[in-house]
Amino acid sequence: MVVLGSLSTSLSNIQCQIADQLGLKLEGETLIERAACLRQRLANGKRILLALDEVSEELDLEAIGIPIRGENRGCKVVLTSEKDVICSQMGAQKKIQVKPLTKEEAWHLFKDMDGDSVDAPDIRLIAEQVVTECLSLPLALRAIGRVLKNKSNFVWTEVLKQLRVDNRKLEFLGRADMFADQQTWKKRAGPHLRLSYDSLENEETKSLFLLCCLYPACRIGGVSGTHPPFVFSGSKATTFGGAQS
Repeated sequence: MVVLGSLSTSLSNIQCQIADQLGLKLEGETLIERAACLRQRLANGKRILLALDEVSEELDLEAIGIPIRGENRGCKVVLTSEKDVICSQMGAQKKIQVKPLTKEEAWHLFKDMDGDSVDAPDIRLIAEQVVTECLSLPLALRAIGRVLKNKSNFVWTEVLKQLRVDNRKLEFLGRADMFADQQTWKKRAGPHLRLSYDSLENEETKSLFLLCCLYPACRIGGVSGTHPPFVFSGSKATTFGGAQS
């Protein structure tokens, strides 16, 4: 099971995510009571692989209810984080650094997003250059690949020009150090994502996209924080609470 660890690192939220995927009804109102309920289920001997994704700060696994040390008979934990120090703080037994995609891997990912159109005689060379300008970043490759699917040679050429302009603006970051930290990754991928956003067909689609950004990834359409759920129709987004935007 995959659980997001970046939602303000709320332990109760993580507990709910785990329980939902286990089909478990958490008993008790306090964090400690719910942790005991989770621990009993996770330590029952059944083999479970729990992936904590995008962990942004140290999490107390015991407080969540994830069994560790001797009581952990079948539950294994994998975590992903932008910060190596987080892995150390949480006592990771083995660390695996994710390397940038190779040129071949980047091409295959881009082609998966764009389809067979990249093999067209008037597109192939431009497509290879676009992949190069995406700097082996999976997020950029997926975003740009979807934007260019079944587009004309003119659109491909214009996107390539824009990518080159954006990358030149970011040269001060230093290509040799681009994978040194995740903040650099984000600065590199940002312009590519902006290009993808700008290519959305109309303002209504853009508005819906921006509204979705108010919600954590696993709670779109559900109640989250102070933002009520909404229904998007036409040019207006209507919340269940009655407000419109």
